Amino acid sequence: MNFLTRLTIRALRIRLLNQAFLPARRKSTEEMLFRRSILWSIWMALGSVLSWVGLYASFMDEAAFESAEDVVFLRYALAGLALIFTAIMFESLSYKAVAGPSSITVRYGVKTKMIRYSEIERVEHSTVYGGYLVFRSANAVVRIPDGARGIAEFIQRLSQEIGEERCSKAFRVLNNKKIEIMQLS
Repeated sequence: MNFLTRLTIRALRIRLLNQAFLPARRKSTEEMLFRRSILWSIWMALGSVLSWVGLYASFMDEAAFESAEDVVFLRYALAGLALIFTAIMFESLSYKAVAGPSSITVRYGVKTKMIRYSEIERVEHSTVYGGYLVFRSANAVVRIPDGARGIAEFIQRLSQEIGEERCSKAFRVLNNKKIEIMQLS
């Protein structure tokens, strides 16, 4: 990899990692707004388009394959990838989380979940779909991307509401992001 490529990748990673420590976007003075990274949505859209094009191309040139089993396997694999990428793309485009003064409301597509700060039993971290902070109560589970702009500000506010011991995993994730930024700088 040449020098300019490495420099570009490093700058992009620092920019993406640094989003968590920027001030949160606001819906109003009391409400913080969190969304998936637009870059994540672009990657999912690109994967979706390439998978659908590959599936279409597999129907156009069947003579290029050695056996019928190869064609069937390739079509199933491409169809599966296309569906997965498309579903994740729509989920990431429709995802919206709003942290108000006393609760978190998250919209996943057509579903909406709400959890009050006082009901949060623990905060966990999941690496699924690029990383989420998972807020669990007895009745509900909501997820906010760990790289969302302003997540550090939100975790600080949440720790004042529910206590630092319940937010320890979230603080650990943010600390790991800070260490990674320092190593890249």
